Amino acid sequence: MVLQPSINLQSFVVVNVMNDLPEIRKEALRIKQAHATKVTKDYLVKLSKPAIDLENLSQSPIEHFNSLNALKNILLQYGYLKQSGRGNNYRSPLQTSSSYATTMRGHRWISLSASDAAAGLGRLCLSGCSGDAFDLYVYFAHNGDFNAALSTYSNEAGLKRQSYLGTFSAAWSLANGK
Repeated sequence: MVLQPSINLQSFVVVNVMNDLPEIRKEALRIKQAHATKVTKDYLVKLSKPAIDLENLSQSPIEHFNSLNALKNILLQYGYLKQSGRGNNYRSPLQTSSSYATTMRGHRWISLSASDAAAGLGRLCLSGCSGDAFDLYVYFAHNGDFNAALSTYSNEAGLKRQSYLGTFSAAWSLANGK
């Protein structure tokens, strides 16, 4: 399904979604179900090549990144503005409005900004898009290229890139409907 813009004002796009609402709901439900699918170590072992040893796997590169990088710091690093006096609200650098539409909830962020969702930031959800610190790293440091982000971070962190690249790339693609 492709949403056609009804008004285009430079970088601001208004999308007419009223005619496509049933399709949008169907797609949102499909995405929600994909996120509900939990990838376990057993599943990862089945996806991996026999030469890869995942028995001693304690953290994926994504979990490793998220454990070492506080979400609040990553948001600020990539240009998010914190709303003064309002605990966990941020304004995305991709937003065209002046609202603080991104909220931090634990180790995850949720954006109500149509600009963030349209840019492909994080994962689509019913309210816009959401993700974790690694999703921000993928988008801002690697232009949305998950494989490049995973490979680069695995190398920088000294993780065995070969044991993760194909496995987690497949799992991420599955979870994101790609």
